[in-house]
Amino acid sequence: MEKSDAEDRFDYVRGLRITVPVSAGLLAIVGAYDDALTDYRPGDPEPIITVTAEASLRAIDNGARLANDVVAITYGWASKITARRDSAVWPVLDLLAGQPVVNAAILESKLGLDYIRQKRALDALEEAGIVVGVAKYKKGRLWRAPDMLAALDAFAKRAGRRTRR
Repeated sequence: MEKSDAEDRFDYVRGLRITVPVSAGLLAIVGAYDDALTDYRPGDPEPIITVTAEASLRAIDNGARLANDVVAITYGWASKITARRDSAVWPVLDLLAGQPVVNAAILESKLGLDYIRQKRALDALEEAGIVVGVAKYKKGRLWRAPDMLAALDAFAKRAGRRTRR
């Protein structure tokens, strides 16, 4: 069975190698980490080794969940687009998978897209509900991919992201 254009376009996501910091696991067990450091200072390494190993496993699990979310989102995006293979929409989608907020300067510097190609791609993505345009005073217009941002927020929540007080 031959792959669809969407499957072919997003095969790269499955092959990505991503390093998830151990802190993505430590944030959920800060108390245990502090206790392990206290035990380590006088010379007991076992608790810090155990906590670091547990944090690493948590981070790996959380990273795998994020990777699965990214793959699902990118496949969903591709299924909403009907564009030619050489359309600027596809490289913009590729970029949004790793950078879910873009502006004209980013699209020009990273993808070499001129204004007309940017506009056509972003209009198509907005129409498909993939990006939302946001006008920022003095900063120009930004486009954000809410589905990808939600996946990143879920990753941060699972990691135990600290919130501002």
